Amino acid sequence: YDRKSSIALFFSGLFNFYQFAAFEVKQNFLDLIKSYLLKMKKELILSLPGFMLCMLPALEDQNGEILKKVEGILMETEKIVGTSEFFGEIWKAMLRTPRARLSAIKYLDRRIPKHLKQACDFRDKNMIHISDYTIQIILSEVNLTKDPAKLEEELKKRANMELSDFFYFYYPNKNKLVVNAILQGLSIVEPQVYVNRGTLDFLISHMPINSDINTIDENIRLVECATLAYTKKDFATLNKISNWLFGHLDEDEEEIDNQDPTIITIVESQKNLFRKSMDVKLSGQSSQIKFEQSGAAQMNNIDKLINNPILILL
Repeated sequence: YDRKSSIALFFSGLFNFYQFAAFEVKQNFLDLIKSYLLKMKKELILSLPGFMLCMLPALEDQNGEILKKVEGILMETEKIVGTSEFFGEIWKAMLRTPRARLSAIKYLDRRIPKHLKQACDFRDKNMIHISDYTIQIILSEVNLTKDPAKLEEELKKRANMELSDFFYFYYPNKNKLVVNAILQGLSIVEPQVYVNRGTLDFLISHMPINSDINTIDENIRLVECATLAYTKKDFATLNKISNWLFGHLDEDEEEIDNQDPTIITIVESQKNLFRKSMDVKLSGQSSQIKFEQSGAAQMNNIDKLINNPILILL
């Protein structure tokens, strides 16, 4: 009897069930998850990616009783797997799986602290959790072990709760995972305009452009992608973009400091977009403008810039 293989086979059928289940069956399904699966802590940690893809779309359910059960299950899951692993998996789901993006960004918007002070409040209320287990690859096999060194390190991060520790728990692997997930949410290729809107709501509330949450380079990437959404001409989306970009500026201020990080971010992002839209690459130490033949993928991106977002923005 191979317990790991049997559990994997069971989960492969279980995790696809909810999205196709009739309303009458959903309650029983959630009871099954709560009564049995959440008690299999090790197996839950190992199967977390599939489990999150099962539960995230359930957050869109319109029935209040079901929604309450789903949120309770997710809260219990966070306690078992740890806050960093839990939110890391949600960011991965948003990055990789289009059908989970809307529910993922809405949940992240509700659950992630808006700033460092709120994260400290979460810690004081025991709302930041650390898992007892660590996933390790031993002899080409995935195993769960107790790692005292990692546990001590995470306990220190939770106790200190500086900005880098805040990122560790809620924005793990921020520059690559989190920023790329947000870029997917802002993408003009995303068919659901509600995903664009939800992502912009998250940026407005959690990553104000004039805050220290993102680096200038990260903000430049985000502003580039957000500006492209001007070509969609969706009024609500455009309003949210303007709110994120310019909402912090004082209308009564006569002069704006050119060295303001926000201004630098916006200017650099528009320069980058202009280069792409004109199919221009700067090369050589003399920064001489050089036109080169683009590949098919790059030409595809230029086609999307046919309604130049820079001109629309101006």
